[in-house]
Amino acid sequence: MDILTSCLLVLFWVAVWYVGAWATHRRSGSWPPSKVESENSPFWGACVVMSTVNAFVCTAICVPALAQLLFAPHAAQFKHRPSYAFCSGGPATGFDFTIDAVAFCGQSFIIRLALDAVLQLIHNILTVEEALHHAVFFAAGWLIRSNCVLPLNAAFLMAMEVSTPFLNYYLFFRGRYPFRNDVNAAKTAFGVLFLVFRMILNTYGAFVLAREYARGTKAIPDTIPGWQQLA
Repeated sequence: MDILTSCLLVLFWVAVWYVGAWATHRRSGSWPPSKVESENSPFWGACVVMSTVNAFVCTAICVPALAQLLFAPHAAQFKHRPSYAFCSGGPATGFDFTIDAVAFCGQSFIIRLALDAVLQLIHNILTVEEALHHAVFFAAGWLIRSNCVLPLNAAFLMAMEVSTPFLNYYLFFRGRYPFRNDVNAAKTAFGVLFLVFRMILNTYGAFVLAREYARGTKAIPDTIPGWQQLA
């Protein structure tokens, strides 16, 4: 991953986090306090804002990318790029711009995860569950992005974020307005999108990868260590 883009993404996500904390603190008088005490912290609000912005970025890039790569040739779906900085190079597939966009989104995704965990730790709000969640997704993202592989599966994984804004809206307001229609509508929307993108489409993505691996079609290049391929 190129250093300049990584540094700019670090600055962007740190700014998003602290702007989120400031906005939450400034707006805290506009709604009643949550019944869950930890949810009244502006830093918890910062996590919600950062997560939501990340979801918009992933949705804007990876949902259209998934729609393209889902019907693309095998060479595009499982392209391995020789340049790890921008995941560029290799034989042209006709989908290289889409693959580049997914790679950029993956770079942003793992940087955001790492920073969120560090900032939560600094401000003493990081829980064990959140740390484990971030560690699992960071590990998966790092293995894919650092090796510049599996653009189709990367798009599947990050397109799941389409349901996150509705989840965040529900989580933020459920302890403040538990019976309000918009809060419960957000919960319903999250459930529907969770089923479609996280359960159905992502399961299909895992099936496609397992099928290609079983066929020996070089979905994952031999240059990648075996333990990483199994992970």
